[in-house]
Amino acid sequence: MVDRKLNTLRVEVACRLDVLTALEWQRLFPGFPDSLEMIQHIQSAGMDRFSFHSLVVWDADRPILMLPLFETRYAVHSGYQGPGSDWLNRLADLLPQVFYPRVLGVGFVEGEWGQIGFDATVPKARLQAAWQLALSTLYNLQRSLKSDLIAFVDFNQQSGAMIPMSALKGYATMASNPCGVLPIRYASLDHYLERLSRGMRKNLRRKLKKTDRLQVVRTTEPQPWQDQIYALYQKTVERSDTIFGVQRPAYFETICQTVPGAEYTLYFLDEQLIGFNLLIRTVSQLVDKYFGMDPIIGREYNLYFFSWLENIQYCIRHQIPLYHAGPAAEGLKAKLAAEFIPAVIVFKHRNPLAQRVLQWLAPHLGYEPEIELPVARLGQFWEANPIESPFRPFVPEGGLPDPHDSAFTEESTTVSA
Repeated sequence: MVDRKLNTLRVEVACRLDVLTALEWQRLFPGFPDSLEMIQHIQSAGMDRFSFHSLVVWDADRPILMLPLFETRYAVHSGYQGPGSDWLNRLADLLPQVFYPRVLGVGFVEGEWGQIGFDATVPKARLQAAWQLALSTLYNLQRSLKSDLIAFVDFNQQSGAMIPMSALKGYATMASNPCGVLPIRYASLDHYLERLSRGMRKNLRRKLKKTDRLQVVRTTEPQPWQDQIYALYQKTVERSDTIFGVQRPAYFETICQTVPGAEYTLYFLDEQLIGFNLLIRTVSQLVDKYFGMDPIIGREYNLYFFSWLENIQYCIRHQIPLYHAGPAAEGLKAKLAAEFIPAVIVFKHRNPLAQRVLQWLAPHLGYEPEIELPVARLGQFWEANPIESPFRPFVPEGGLPDPHDSAFTEESTTVSA
């Protein structure tokens, strides 16, 4: 028996991310660091071995819940370099379905953290019904795409508050990359430096003595240096153990034309480009998207520290209250006064035995930050003033589409309640 109150709910699955208007995006994703234009740019540039989808629940003609989705094949053990890594690699070769699964991810590949869009003005009971429809459709989509594993990727305590954890039976959790942020509470760069430890201040001043030959160019027209920028990016990718996806050249070539606030800071030694920083500026934040440098010359001239202080000074000068410093290097960034937002991955393999193996290995496969951080706890939205009825899979009248129906791989699929 279908609850007639749900009859205006319908779900659409599309093979792209940019399915909302600007007003709809602002209503469902308020405060998310990335703009709709950035999402459209990611969709347009594409990523090798990644395909993008979106799952949107509509109430009549109004979207009230959106799950951004991506699909890829991923080596879940790729970031582990600890004791027994050789043994783990051999085990992965024996169990490829476990360690190289086809992943149906919820969240954004490119972004500061995972996020689900929802309309905060909608009553909680209505959002619960929307989630029931969304999860039923998500599992059908998993079967249609033959995905091995569903993962809610890089959600923190705030962005993951909306996830109905009580409905995710059998899922496991492991730590993911925390995001570094630095609130700009400083009147000047000297004021910032005064807030650091004496040792760090002394270290920075010593390092900056070697930077007098560096020139800084800020530009939204990076075309003359585009090949060099991408080469520096590729060197950064090659040195990283935890790269999830690799951007194509088109991402860097056109971002300043398509994303408001996007600009490059280019660092030259004499006339040689030795580093770049791709930044997104808004009135409320400066988001550090990508930093790349020549690994030898950049270290010799302490370019990382020079660029960090350049960004802090830029925020102070333009009264930007928050600097998004991105993931990794928590120990160093903490000494530079950054704060960290811990995140987790919540996952479930469709094979119960594979799930047990991954759950057992999760403490070892999860990201290990350089500093102690609390564990992100998700789902608080549903814990406060919980509604009486528990989450149950919701099947609309007439049922969901057949998981083997080719319609799931077409441009858009609609299911109505």
